[in-house]
Amino acid sequence: MLWGLVAVLALFAVIVAKYLTGVKLQNWRKKALEAETEERKVRGMAKAAETETGTAGRGINTLQRKKNALQKQTDKLWKDLAKLKG
Repeated sequence: MLWGLVAVLALFAVIVAKYLTGVKLQNWRKKALEAETEERKVRGMAKAAETETGTAGRGINTLQRKKNALQKQTDKLWKDLAKLKG
């Protein structure tokens, strides 16, 4: 009788241990998924910032080229105006 009670208690302890282990694993998996999601979100934000920086840099280069072209055109037109006046 005593061995039967010990066996039932041991079986119950094994079931409880498996349940608690399963719950812990499920919590760890949930935390891991949340961390991975946060990591992907941060990577996406970093990539967007990098892309935005590159785009802004290209925009500055484009504006500088346009400014130089307009400066050359202005100089040429001033010379032409001086020739017409003179």
